[in-house]
Amino acid sequence: MFVVVCARWRWLDIQIEKKEWRQITTAQKLQIIQTVKHCATLRLQF
Repeated sequence: MFVVVCARWRWLDIQIEKKEWRQITTAQKLQIIQTVKHCATLRLQF
């Protein structure tokens, strides 16, 4: 399940790069960064 979430966030990250990153609120940016870090931590554990 976590892998699916991580993959989805990675896809979202790519989509965001294509669009205007500046239009995203700071709170959303922090949430994305936090989720990406969480995914990286999970990958290290498995």
